[in-house]
Amino acid sequence: MSAMIESRRFDEPATLLDVIESTLRIQTLSEFLAWTEGPLQDIFPHEALICGVGQIGQHSIHMQHHLFKRFPLQYIKAICQADDGIHSPITARWCKEQKPQLFEPDKLDSAVDSRWLGIFHQYDLRNIAAHGMHDLSSNVASYFSFSRIPEALNARHSRLLELLVPHMHVALRRALAQAEPMQAPKPVAHAAMK
Repeated sequence: MSAMIESRRFDEPATLLDVIESTLRIQTLSEFLAWTEGPLQDIFPHEALICGVGQIGQHSIHMQHHLFKRFPLQYIKAICQADDGIHSPITARWCKEQKPQLFEPDKLDSAVDSRWLGIFHQYDLRNIAAHGMHDLSSNVASYFSFSRIPEALNARHSRLLELLVPHMHVALRRALAQAEPMQAPKPVAHAAMK
């Protein structure tokens, strides 16, 4: 097993470049989800993903469009606030720092809200690696939260998020732009591959 991991890491720069280049071909939301199941798994394996585009509040994210992959929607409902903002200690810290966030419950480095931690365990998220990006020309931002990552989270995951998320942001915005004419005027949450 360790030989396989070392082999993958030996080829990591080339794989990363291939994965980034493959985002250029994403035109639709279904292609974006297929990309997360295919090329992205080669460099950033994960089981569950929620991502979207919206506005960043002081402590929460107000998503206008969601995309899910095997992510427990009940978890999102449980952490949504009255103003429709998604709020967790992870999103709050990202809103403040706007840097990659890694969370594993057995590596708590500070006090975490016990109510949220109970919800996290209830839906078996196991871990979270999250990051986002602002549009340069607006206050719109994207946010990507990966869960059930099969490796211990470390600095490599943070670095990969820093390198991948700008390209994921552009690909998701492009796919949403293609989908918008077909949507109802009210923002619609997209759910697939649950």
